[in-house]
Amino acid sequence: MEVYVAPGTDPSSPPLTRASLLSLMQEHGLSVTPADQGQPHPSGRCLWTLEFPGSDVRILFQEDEGILVFATIEQSMFNATDVPDRICAALECAGWHTDDENVG
Repeated sequence: MEVYVAPGTDPSSPPLTRASLLSLMQEHGLSVTPADQGQPHPSGRCLWTLEFPGSDVRILFQEDEGILVFATIEQSMFNATDVPDRICAALECAGWHTDDENVG
């Protein structure tokens, strides 16, 4: 199952960086482990993967010049956990929104 999450359009919400995201997850009681640091593409974009110990949930972030610009939360359909909901709640506190039409 995948859930897509992106920054909102509110200019007062500060952009998320890797460091601020890790802090945000910790503030919401989520233990997270960077799994793949990603290599920058010539465009300046790269992919960054985070995993959540004890679950099969992971997030794949697209990063553009140090700013996180899009995320895909991935989880097995057969694992009933509240981790994706908790991740979405944390990201919503940072001004991001979930694309409810693309959950599948």
